[in-house]
Amino acid sequence: MPLGNPMDNSPYYIEGGDIQNVEISINVTNVEESREFYRDSIKLEEESPGIFRIPNTNCKIRLVESSNQDVMITLITDSVFTLHRKLMDENVEILKKPVRNKEGDVEAVFTDPDNNKFRILEITQRPD
Repeated sequence: MPLGNPMDNSPYYIEGGDIQNVEISINVTNVEESREFYRDSIKLEEESPGIFRIPNTNCKIRLVESSNQDVMITLITDSVFTLHRKLMDENVEILKKPVRNKEGDVEAVFTDPDNNKFRILEITQRPD
């Protein structure tokens, strides 16, 4: 949604940065055991090891082996830099400015008013 009319004194208009998909990263102590639970008990379709699609949505669950029990929600976008700029314009607390991660994707992290963490991710094209 535009941030105002570009022809008046409203906040400037920025194209892009729309959220396209959502991924919820769940920290688990044992990925293999958790894979069985999500696949066999909940009956989610496993797209690749530890990544499950929630039926009838553009949402995925990713299992991450970690003792940290935080849940991370990832918002996948076409432009992390544009969404980051929009969030800054709305005075959203940014924990991590946009950076390229080890996979070559661009990501940033922000929090909501209750300090829940959200990662915004722009997946770059990889050569086949």
